[in-house]
Amino acid sequence: MKTVSKYCCVLFMILLLLNGCSSSQEKKKDAENMDKEISKYIIDHNKNAYVETEKQFEVHKIYGKTEKKGMVDVYMYSLYEGYNHETMAKPQSGGSRPVFIRLQKDGEKYKVIDYKEPKSGESFVTSIKKMFPSEYAKTTINDSDKAKDLQKMMEKKVNKWLSELKKVD
Repeated sequence: MKTVSKYCCVLFMILLLLNGCSSSQEKKKDAENMDKEISKYIIDHNKNAYVETEKQFEVHKIYGKTEKKGMVDVYMYSLYEGYNHETMAKPQSGGSRPVFIRLQKDGEKYKVIDYKEPKSGESFVTSIKKMFPSEYAKTTINDSDKAKDLQKMMEKKVNKWLSELKKVD
């Protein structure tokens, strides 16, 4: 009886461990799906706002998000840049800014249903405070390293693109 009991305990622990791993993998995949949709939307949103380039990339830093009834509000900082093959890793256009995005979740997919950028100039800080909850607004306004962190992420994406182009050439 003790052997059966031990066997059941071990089996139960293995099942718990496997469930935790799959839950972790599901969360990672969900976050990747959300990030891909955000980047896709921002690239499409900015295509006509900047000089036309061969390839555009977007990276972002999420300060926080809230989820309610299938809606996900994301408070983030975004870096968008456009590149051309002949100019290699030197951006030809782009910009960076805090962004609010509301996504609607449908199963494993996301759809952007609202997008806001802060006003420029004197209204910049005030508009961030209106767009973001206070803790995220404060972090966004005081985050002096946001562009440096994002630039490293951008360089990885651009270098991957350039290496893929070299393989084709």
